[in-house]
Amino acid sequence: MIGAAGATGLAFTNSAALGIGPASQESPDAASLFGSGNAAAPGRQQSTTDSPTEPAPTTTSSTTTTVPPTTTTVPTTTVPPTTTAPTKTQPPSNRAPEQAVLAIVNQARSEAGCKPVVIDDRVTTAAQAHSTDMANRDYFSHDTPEGVDFAERMKDAGFPRPGGENIAMGQRTPEQVMQSWMDSPGHRRNILDCSFNTMGLGLDTRGFYWTQDFGR
Repeated sequence: MIGAAGATGLAFTNSAALGIGPASQESPDAASLFGSGNAAAPGRQQSTTDSPTEPAPTTTSSTTTTVPPTTTTVPTTTVPPTTTAPTKTQPPSNRAPEQAVLAIVNQARSEAGCKPVVIDDRVTTAAQAHSTDMANRDYFSHDTPEGVDFAERMKDAGFPRPGGENIAMGQRTPEQVMQSWMDSPGHRRNILDCSFNTMGLGLDTRGFYWTQDFGR
């Protein structure tokens, strides 16, 4: 599943279709879903649209969000095995996948004539918190069950200029999630928005919930 939120609207689609457009939303099916385009400006709204077919992993999903400029929008280490198993699943260290996604994003932006984005820890904090929350409470949406959108989450994390958000579920690697997003017009639009200059990524491997936030 994938989803996009931004100036063009919010949508979700299944593996056979993509949806984008102002205030558009489509419910993910039980298998694989993709979505794109959703506004987080004042008066946030959602609806459903279907669009061109697109292959996706059988258990994947994602979404994107963009706010108009006027809106405020491990390396690995070998360690000896431990005798005690952790009692609670923790989100993984996010730096390695974040840097991998950043490299792919900036390669695509360079080819499109956009300046690279840089990691902002405040944006990463907001993105990781949303991925963890979706995994903890078993939902897939730009908005929390209480109705908090990506722009509010970014501001709460201390970042004043939210720009857009892509989300995904089920993709196992940075390459897979970026391919899903780039194959979807709404998600791709966020990634190639030349007005964005910062990025943060959140990943929770309990279901592989991805959140990619952009700021201006």
